[in-house]
Amino acid sequence: MGAAAWLGISLAFKHGEVEAFVTAINGGGSPAENAEARRMARNARRFQPDSGPKLVEAALLTQRGRRREAQLLLQDVVRMEPENAQAWHALSRTAQDPALRREARRRVLVLQGR
Repeated sequence: MGAAAWLGISLAFKHGEVEAFVTAINGGGSPAENAEARRMARNARRFQPDSGPKLVEAALLTQRGRRREAQLLLQDVVRMEPENAQAWHALSRTAQDPALRREARRRVLVLQGR
């Protein structure tokens, strides 16, 4: 029974992550929709070991002009997953510091084997 409950909770939070991702790729929504999408992504982070929810939340933050917060989330991801090309790419587009943007771009190219 415990495993079934855990699976149900995990699937519910995965659904929340997907909905937040859809909001992010559609350019965000209203401020209320964006806040709800961030809430879903944060909740998904609590129950999922992967970095997907953080990447989604960073995209939502970036769209709302909250680049510093997005950058901090992305830096956390690349610290924990230094070979995550998707996170490095997002950091290269989000970071405000030119040196950090260059380093992130360089890491993406290295990870892509270029």
